[in-house]
Amino acid sequence: MRVGLKIPEGFAPGIAIYVTGLQYGRNQTLEVIKDLTLEEIARRVLPSVHSIGALALHLGETAFYWIECVVAGREPSEEEKRFAHFFDTMETDVDKGYDAEYLKSRLGAISTITCKRLKLFSDSDLDRYFTRPELPATTEHTLREILQRMIDHEGHHRGQMAMMKRLIRDGSPAS
Repeated sequence: MRVGLKIPEGFAPGIAIYVTGLQYGRNQTLEVIKDLTLEEIARRVLPSVHSIGALALHLGETAFYWIECVVAGREPSEEEKRFAHFFDTMETDVDKGYDAEYLKSRLGAISTITCKRLKLFSDSDLDRYFTRPELPATTEHTLREILQRMIDHEGHHRGQMAMMKRLIRDGSPAS
């Protein structure tokens, strides 16, 4: 039996393709983190490498930033910044007691916000440019580019997280 990705309803057709990719990637990330212990979530495999928990929160933070701040063009409230862990991710790392259920819940909630926002756009918006005042004046991205970057970004960090999980559970790498 051939199983394909389910295209979500309620989106413009072109946007739906990107949302499918975002959802597929996010579901794969949730699979990686679903059975992690608190120690595994917070552990750094090397001093210069962020923890799995920090990377998970970073994925939520950046998705929220790109869609709500850049695409929607709005400044999040302090409560929203805390919700999306704007002050809690890569730079401060994570060893704050966040468990796998918390990470899954937060990433799921941010995915829901992303989908709700993207339902407001049409396929003609895929080639519309977006920017932010804090970005360099020449930094503009189409919605298409932003969505593709988000898919790539998730895959990149999911690969790191999966490798770290393997190293944590299977021991140090062979020399």
